[in-house]
Amino acid sequence: MNEEKVDVVYANTSACVIGYYIKKHANIPLVWHIREFGELDQNVGFVGGKKRLFQMISKSDLVIYISKAIEKYYSTGVKAKKAIVVYNDISSHYDCYSEKNWSNRPILILSCGALNPGKGHLDVIKAIGKLVVEGYDVKLYIAGKGDIYVPLYNKLIESLGLENRVNLLGQVNAGDLKSLREQCQIGVVASRMEAFGRVTIEGMLSGMAIIGANAGGTAELIEDGKTGLLFNVGNIEEIAEKICYLISNPSEAKKIAKEGYTYSMQYILGNCARIIYKEINKLVDT
Repeated sequence: MNEEKVDVVYANTSACVIGYYIKKHANIPLVWHIREFGELDQNVGFVGGKKRLFQMISKSDLVIYISKAIEKYYSTGVKAKKAIVVYNDISSHYDCYSEKNWSNRPILILSCGALNPGKGHLDVIKAIGKLVVEGYDVKLYIAGKGDIYVPLYNKLIESLGLENRVNLLGQVNAGDLKSLREQCQIGVVASRMEAFGRVTIEGMLSGMAIIGANAGGTAELIEDGKTGLLFNVGNIEEIAEKICYLISNPSEAKKIAKEGYTYSMQYILGNCARIIYKEINKLVDT
């Protein structure tokens, strides 16, 4: 590193600690960008333990958190020289707003994310089951990989008699996902602890009305009743109620979708990149 005259080491995830060792042995300034809870959102942990990871991150010259929720979680043990919160940038490719037709039936609902139980898809399926029993014409698409959990999801779908109401799409490429979002009126983000919630912003950018769990980064991206609707994590009754509200109030649903889109536009302007570039330059200049 010294031979190459490296000015700064930028670690883009908490899952890799090589940056710490470069800092330790080559004394090169370290910027550590923290993007995940680990145990809370992905059910994974650091081999050396959380305390050891926090000690390593504390040696950084700058720590960047992608949400206030991430900052709160790590700041219990990380004591860095400087720490800031910078929300992620989203590619302008996702700016594909289209006003949805709320008179179409069935109402199409999309839930994105890996088929990890922590993502809350199972709660959404149960909410769909409740709505179908109550006579609502709805259909749910779940886009995300995770073959190991497919039997679990299929078992629930079959037990609720939702074979024609819930589609497990597996991993969907960006182009097909864009097309899918154009068709769906509602997006549900039911993750129990999202680090940031890019699917929330991507959904807003497509013109869907977003319903999100009041936890983690998702809660920071939705102003309840204005840019989306919030529900308490794991509350199936509330998920169903929020979906029902949007279906029963199409003019309000359109307003929420439009407000969500207007809000989400700030994430495609490159603000994150500019802020980080500025901070890196400060380290180099010193």
